[in-house]
Amino acid sequence: MIGAMLALMLLSAAAQAPAMPPSRGYVLADERVTFAAPPARGELSGANYSVSFRLLNHGSTIDTPVPQAWDGVHVALRYGGECRAYYASVNRRDGKIVIKKRVPDGRSDCGTYYNLSRYAAYDPPYGEWQNIRVTVRTRRDLSVDIRLYIGGRLLAEGIDDGRFGPPILDPGVVMLRCDATDAEYDNLLVEPARGFDPKRPLAAVAPQLLPTDQPPEPLPRFYWTQPDSGPIY
Repeated sequence: MIGAMLALMLLSAAAQAPAMPPSRGYVLADERVTFAAPPARGELSGANYSVSFRLLNHGSTIDTPVPQAWDGVHVALRYGGECRAYYASVNRRDGKIVIKKRVPDGRSDCGTYYNLSRYAAYDPPYGEWQNIRVTVRTRRDLSVDIRLYIGGRLLAEGIDDGRFGPPILDPGVVMLRCDATDAEYDNLLVEPARGFDPKRPLAAVAPQLLPTDQPPEPLPRFYWTQPDSGPIY
């Protein structure tokens, strides 16, 4: 009887739990799959994280009406919808990789893509597994650092300093997107990473007198400073 009740409770809990994409799967041409950003834990903000996975690119589809240079596999970070996200293009038809930002700016119906990094040469090894890792971290000056590693090597880095609109600071979700490309992923992990969390309260500290005979005028009772949370990433 107890065993039956326990089984029913487990089945009920499983039915109520949100469905999560498996750590292994396929993304066919013009499809996408999303993954939740990690929750905030202690001093680790949910908006700072790394995405790592193995990628098997089966190649660009041959029935694409108009092949484009950007056809391939892309990782979206802090994805808040089609019009707002960071994109790391990890495999492209034209043999290049790049990091971009898309935000609504009134210039197009949804949003404009802005390059945050230079284009770097990378020929996708079709039919072979690749080790991909992408990180996104907020820095103390509220700029955002995005890095792309392939095979353990840093191949592209982009800094969003706000010149193309305010940096994206919300966690959003992670998305894998394939444009005119069929791909397979395995061992996908979204893990929290260290970075600055602008939502943490500022710390009040007492002012320190300058090494002079008289304190400066006017002397504030308190001033605000950011807490020391490690190096700037």
